[in-house]
Amino acid sequence: MIVRVFTLFFAANLLALSSCATGGGSSARKQSRDAADLDALRHRAHRLWAARRDLDCPTVFIFDSPDHQDAATEKAFIEWCRNEEPLRIVDFDLRNVEVDGDLGWVHAVYHVRFQRAPEADVEAGDAWEKWYKNKDEWYPVAKTELNNYPEQPSLRDAAAETELRNRFLESFEARRNEYWHRLFELSDPKDHDAVTETMFIESESMFQYLGIKLIWVEVIGERGRVRVAYDHKIADPSLTKLSPRTMTITEKWIVRDGIWYRDLIRS
Repeated sequence: MIVRVFTLFFAANLLALSSCATGGGSSARKQSRDAADLDALRHRAHRLWAARRDLDCPTVFIFDSPDHQDAATEKAFIEWCRNEEPLRIVDFDLRNVEVDGDLGWVHAVYHVRFQRAPEADVEAGDAWEKWYKNKDEWYPVAKTELNNYPEQPSLRDAAAETELRNRFLESFEARRNEYWHRLFELSDPKDHDAVTETMFIESESMFQYLGIKLIWVEVIGERGRVRVAYDHKIADPSLTKLSPRTMTITEKWIVRDGIWYRDLIRS
């Protein structure tokens, strides 16, 4: 009996140790991937900034979105870069790099000179660039797409983002199940004078919501943003044969007294 109890005790502890070892290994692998991503992003960013400084226009073009790279576009870009680019990077320093999955951020401090006014004073600049990974390679986010990406993690509130994520998922369940009154309750009470419940339901009930892909959640201070792709169909019975469509939007949220609400006015 004593031997059997000891055997069970030993087996239980062995399983616990095995579990801890597996978890530790997973954490170590993630840290290794993060470190590799940081190094790769820093290297890519340095290469781009050096090309900007040296007016190496063909190399700068390589960092454009891979979806936009073709011979005609490259020729036009290089011509513009060499003859029309208004600013010339004089020097730069990459101060910090952050990564989160396939997203990255690079903090650059630099000096620029206006090319058409070389006698003008050099001006200082300070910026966080947003980057994304495509097929294991890093690219800077296009200026037209910057609002579709979150700010760097060091600026954000991770704990509050978990709370907002849960609150958003609650709102989606209400939307998918057509609990319009509950969905309205999840919107900012301060917006209800401008957006009545009747107006809100009329707008929301135009679509049938089928599913979502939650892309990212961002919280800075009392403001939050949720980037989400909705799979939806028009709710009109006469149009039920239409195929579902995907709509990607960034919802604005606000926290009041520790509770998150959808910001209807800013969204």
